[in-house]
Amino acid sequence: MSREFVPERLPLRGEIIAWTLALIVFATATVLRVSDSPLAGTGLVLAGILVLSAGSISFGNWMDRRTVIRLDFECISYSNGVRHATLGWSEVQTVRVLPTQLGARQVQVIGETHRGKSHFEFRTLGTVNYQGHERGRTGFADGDQILETILQMANLRPVPSDHPSYSYYARK
Repeated sequence: MSREFVPERLPLRGEIIAWTLALIVFATATVLRVSDSPLAGTGLVLAGILVLSAGSISFGNWMDRRTVIRLDFECISYSNGVRHATLGWSEVQTVRVLPTQLGARQVQVIGETHRGKSHFEFRTLGTVNYQGHERGRTGFADGDQILETILQMANLRPVPSDHPSYSYYARK
């Protein structure tokens, strides 16, 4: 049953636009600085904010390219370049499913191993639509299948929730 899943990737267009805009504003601020314009400081601050934003987008895309969920008979493992978690099916304690934007759901898997508490989260498939056309997909295309497999293999059952749009699963 060993299967490996990777998330959908958004087009790099947004990252390219963010870096281009940051570079243009930085170049403009530099020209203003050289010409002793009073707006140079404001331009540099704006350029700094845009560089941080572009860096954040690049970091998110880098993590998406390295995100992998592996399911097999013994365990589930998750890795995204920064976070690594492996839980045996008996170590999975609870799963929370929360609604998110873009029609996706955020799945939080929480467990405890001999090394202590462990958790990870992923999103089911969501689509980015603009003017009636799909412009991108995000999350795991097989996210619902991954969720169902986790619930079955970990033997988790629905638990009543205080919030009507949240779903909780735990051992009974």
